[in-house]
Amino acid sequence: MAAYKNLRAAYGSSAVAAIDAGVTCVPGAKQRTYTVVDAWVRSHGTAATCTSVDISDTSATVRAVVFTVGGLTNHTTLRAGTATTGVATNLGKPLTTEEGIMIKTVGAAIGTATDIEWCVLYTVTPTVATI
Repeated sequence: MAAYKNLRAAYGSSAVAAIDAGVTCVPGAKQRTYTVVDAWVRSHGTAATCTSVDISDTSATVRAVVFTVGGLTNHTTLRAGTATTGVATNLGKPLTTEEGIMIKTVGAAIGTATDIEWCVLYTVTPTVATI
């Protein structure tokens, strides 16, 4: 992995009902832009019914990583950038300014899994307000 200035990490384990609704991993901040540079998820149980679990900005406008349902099997760790299961749609690109980072289900509810562990590595860039 490359060296990143202002690299930070957010880690957690969230119940699937929370992931279905959307879990804020990093809250938005005034005059800050986040860039997701790496991420991984691990499902406890198989997430059989959703389309994907995405890491995006909190408005779900920009998706950094799409973890497809095919890879969300019991205790399998999926890394961002894996061609078939961790598609890095905007990995390394800035998210929407002043938006946070969230993990959320796309499509139907997750299904038979109980929870999902997640880790997001991101950078913070200050933005200057324009007059």
